Amino acid sequence: MLDKVVSRTERALYACDVTVLRFNFRGVGKSDGAFDAGRGERDDLRAAIETLAADHDEILVGGFSFGAWVALEVGAQDARVSRLLGIGLPANLFGFEYLRRISKPLLAVQGERDAYCNVSQLRTLIDAAGNNARLQVIAGADHFFSGQLESVMTVVAAFAAATTSSHKVGA
Repeated sequence: MLDKVVSRTERALYACDVTVLRFNFRGVGKSDGAFDAGRGERDDLRAAIETLAADHDEILVGGFSFGAWVALEVGAQDARVSRLLGIGLPANLFGFEYLRRISKPLLAVQGERDAYCNVSQLRTLIDAAGNNARLQVIAGADHFFSGQLESVMTVVAAFAAATTSSHKVGA
């Protein structure tokens, strides 16, 4: 939750008037519980979505690294989630094949030199999702976007602005 990529993403979304809820998965920081290899972490995210859905009609679910793996899969399956954001997808470590079936607006932000992702393979997955999915590769960036966080903020803000219902054509 305190990671610089997560913090900067939160700032970019907040600047676009997107309500942001950051939280640690079980066992991270001062959170109760223990790491559960994605199973319990999906439950953590489902609880967060439940909380947000009580007061928000539009929910964007996003995550960084392991959090992206959890967020994209859970968000894709939950009808209350309207937009998806994945940053630094560790596609070499976790399966992201479900991206081929995503129909919701999706932005994946990836470092060109990310050691945890074959960008070419990720591009194939994102392309298979169709016109609502976009891959933004940050030139020269590593997994943690060292020295490139402003670029991440810019593309995240543009995605948030373009996919908010008040900005959609015909809304």
